[in-house]
Amino acid sequence: GLVANQTLAMVGTQFISNTAGGNGGGIAVGSATLTGGLLQGNTSGGQGGGLRAGGTLVLSGTQVLSNTSTGNGGGVFANGAATLTGGLIHGNTGSRGGGLEANSTLAVDGTPFIGNTASGYGGGAYAVGAATLNDGLFQSNTGLRAGGLETNSTLTLTGTDRQGRAIEVVT
Repeated sequence: GLVANQTLAMVGTQFISNTAGGNGGGIAVGSATLTGGLLQGNTSGGQGGGLRAGGTLVLSGTQVLSNTSTGNGGGVFANGAATLTGGLIHGNTGSRGGGLEANSTLAVDGTPFIGNTASGYGGGAYAVGAATLNDGLFQSNTGLRAGGLETNSTLTLTGTDRQGRAIEVVT
């Protein structure tokens, strides 16, 4: 994998089948912008099976597939605001936020969350701050509470399909 304690920007980069005893199985970084990337089959003994960002995170057209963490954010953990456009979050497993956890706000535009699992809350995604979802899909995600998405703040949905899975706002 890759460790960088600063801001990182990557285009078309793939991180496949990496393992970290701590955070970020594929990538552990301060803040990150990934465009057209692939995080697949990575494992973390902490937060973020595929990627752990200590600050803000922007994913554009990036696929996050089949990553696992023993901590929060099976696919991705962002300690700051997370913005996702396009791409796919699929088949990830973690303790909270199976696909993704944002420790701040979450903005999703056209990104499907499919088949992610959390042993705790937010099978597809978990957001500590406000969540804004536009043209998203939450399908076949599993969590202890809120299989699709859980947020501790406000939720704005536009054209988002949750395919029978719960989206829960907890205040």
